[in-house]
Amino acid sequence: MIVFYFNSHYINAINPEGSYMNTLINTLKTIFGKCLPIWNYTLLENDIITLHLGNIFLAVIIYFTGRKLSHVIVTMLDKYVLKKYLRDTKAQANLISITGNVLMITVLILVLLALGISSTVFVKIWLLTLFTIKNNPIQLGNIIIGLILLIVGLGLSRYISAQVIARIPRRLKIEVSVKKPSRQF
Repeated sequence: MIVFYFNSHYINAINPEGSYMNTLINTLKTIFGKCLPIWNYTLLENDIITLHLGNIFLAVIIYFTGRKLSHVIVTMLDKYVLKKYLRDTKAQANLISITGNVLMITVLILVLLALGISSTVFVKIWLLTLFTIKNNPIQLGNIIIGLILLIVGLGLSRYISAQVIARIPRRLKIEVSVKKPSRQF
């Protein structure tokens, strides 16, 4: 265990000439020299990736720092920009959610870069064949795109139907009591 004692008696006992800076530099070089093999310790090594302990430590630091920073940015955006210029609370919530998601995706990309995971790993995962139907491979990327299109389509259809339901009763001059049950569909 290495303990720093930065009082003048200890440093003078180590280095009687009194050159404090040289003693400090030599001490730090010794510490870093002993920590370097631990930092470069290989946890996983194959043809795709080599994962070192230092990379994991760096990725964890980037993740938690980025998570806190993205929370601060989203809070500041909400407090100083959105509440002053937007009156619609639903739009505020949507913009906050989108901003938070984009920032977290950026943080996760930085974490993956710190881990040393190359883009070829993602390409292999994206092209991974899950099963085959009548000699047609169903890949993970196809399923992800299909789910994204389904979710976007559902949201878009709800938005369009709400707009149509809001405008038809005005044009046909239907009473408000009749209009309300039609919105439940």
